[in-house]
Amino acid sequence: MEQHCIQLFTDPETERRLEVFASKRNVAVADYCLQAIKRQLVEDEQLEAFRSTSVGKSEVDEAFFDSLQALREKIRKRRKGKPIEVDRVISQIREERDDEIYGLR
Repeated sequence: MEQHCIQLFTDPETERRLEVFASKRNVAVADYCLQAIKRQLVEDEQLEAFRSTSVGKSEVDEAFFDSLQALREKIRKRRKGKPIEVDRVISQIREERDDEIYGLR
């Protein structure tokens, strides 16, 4: 695959944070940044695709999407950029449900 270079300038604090989290994942800062960019592109493409449908064109839907995007950003900030580990959450919910069904709770 042909690769292209994108140069990114950032402040020292953001650079430090990138280095910390890339290190925790055992990846280079460039790879960490690329993964984050790709995740954001997928989110943006999904939102754009939904907005382009006939369902997503009303003003009410636009306000809803704006509030949804704001909520997503609020959650991302609260989690300090860490994605939700869906598999772990689903496993935990299943265990709780099983405990309730079998009378263990």
